[in-house]
Amino acid sequence: MINAIPKFIRWGIFSLSGLLTLFLIWLFGFILEDIGDVEGPNREDFASKVISTELREQVANLKEEIRETDSALQRQNQIQETLGRSKDNAGQAMEKLAELQQMSLEGGGTPDEAEREALARARTRFLDAQDDFEEANVMIAELNGKKHTASSQLQLRESEVRKQGEKADADYWSAWRSHKTEVGTWKLLFIVPVLLASAWLWRRRKGSLARPLFLACLLASFFHVASVMFEHFPEEYVKYIAIGAAILIVVAFLMHLLRSAKKPNTDILLHQRREAYDKGHCPECAYPWPGQEKNVAGQVGACPACGIRLFEACSDCGNRRHSLLPHCAHCGATSNPSG
Repeated sequence: MINAIPKFIRWGIFSLSGLLTLFLIWLFGFILEDIGDVEGPNREDFASKVISTELREQVANLKEEIRETDSALQRQNQIQETLGRSKDNAGQAMEKLAELQQMSLEGGGTPDEAEREALARARTRFLDAQDDFEEANVMIAELNGKKHTASSQLQLRESEVRKQGEKADADYWSAWRSHKTEVGTWKLLFIVPVLLASAWLWRRRKGSLARPLFLACLLASFFHVASVMFEHFPEEYVKYIAIGAAILIVVAFLMHLLRSAKKPNTDILLHQRREAYDKGHCPECAYPWPGQEKNVAGQVGACPACGIRLFEACSDCGNRRHSLLPHCAHCGATSNPSG
């Protein structure tokens, strides 16, 4: 029995069993990860099936058109800025030449041919720059209108894409949930038999030296069964499965304890009888022994409450022995305890 094992050996067994449990959790985790490496559904595959190719091309073309229009607007704004400076410079030159001619006329002089030609050229440059500036304004307005039209069409097409994408997302997530359930099922097909086998071995091999190994395997597999359930199956189902399993485990332990109380096994029965004799009570009905009971050779004693024989003469040495314990306290002779 484990209580008879030296304390340091007991602690060594418990420590190594705990370490083995951690290693098994680690090992089972690697195996379950490999099982879960199955490729899942691809969202793009569902989107390509639901969203039409024509609509995708329209969205792409509209985006490209808006990008080109933005680029053209940027160039046209730069041109307009340059034309604006040219127009301002031409206007300033024309005003300066006009002021010089006016001053010449007011002084009684007459502008020569070169001054008149310079003023005419300045006026022509100013008018040409103003025409070019207005053309740039018209071009910018046309580009803005084109961009506005393309943006409106793009919003409509993207709205259609979103509507069709919602159906693709619904199909994708449905397939993903099915995939998770399938992977979880494969994982359970591996880990549940390990759990059942280790539980059966731990329950049946009570006297085996390998029982701590079975217990470590049981705890590690139970941990992963719970992890797989919570990871791969819907929560609304898992909570009922978990509470159902907990109820079954509690009921099983309760029934085991009730059966042990009604008909205890040999080890439990022997432990109960030892404690009862030590306390001076009847092992069957807990009635206290009479105070005058002495260890007299060959004397037979019975419980006055339930009548079960408590003491008898040893068949080997003739001394008084405990009837419900397997060995004589004087000579160690073995006999089947009564009751």
